[in-house]
Amino acid sequence: MSLTDTRASLELLLKISRELATTLDLRTVLSRVLFLSLENVKAERGSLVVLDEEAHPVEAAIVYGQQLHAHTLDQLQLVVEQGLAGWVLQHQQSVLITDTSQDDRWLRRPDDAAEKSGAKSAICVPLKARERLVGILTIVHPVPGFFTAEHLSLLQAIGDIAGIAVHNAQLYDSLDQAHRRYLELFED
Repeated sequence: MSLTDTRASLELLLKISRELATTLDLRTVLSRVLFLSLENVKAERGSLVVLDEEAHPVEAAIVYGQQLHAHTLDQLQLVVEQGLAGWVLQHQQSVLITDTSQDDRWLRRPDDAAEKSGAKSAICVPLKARERLVGILTIVHPVPGFFTAEHLSLLQAIGDIAGIAVHNAQLYDSLDQAHRRYLELFED
């Protein structure tokens, strides 16, 4: 990695840290982390799935075509039970796949067929806070062999920052819900 690349990576991490320090809204945190990650590694799509204490998905940001896309909890559950995100959930280790058509951990979808979008590169990293898995970040590029060890290291660093931000947003959400319940009880 060149000095210019190192500097750009450090600037990105600083930018992400600053942005995430200014918000406690979980959806904002998810979308900002995902869009900044995709932009900086030149990826086409990605997802950031948030997990509860039992490792069940509770929220996510899914981006492709430079837009956020809707999802259901059933879809998220399938993502974390199978494929690459499921492997990362089970092993709690980052993984770099240079060619998705050659790796059994990749959950093949109809658009992965050779006559459609074909093989891709993928990186998937666990997001942890206080030794607890709070989410899984998956980034995909349309060209096999695109991602390098430097990309993986950068996304692991982003994952470390994002894990703390996700955890803080979850704590804020639970405190806000408890406060609302208290107010409802007090008003009754």
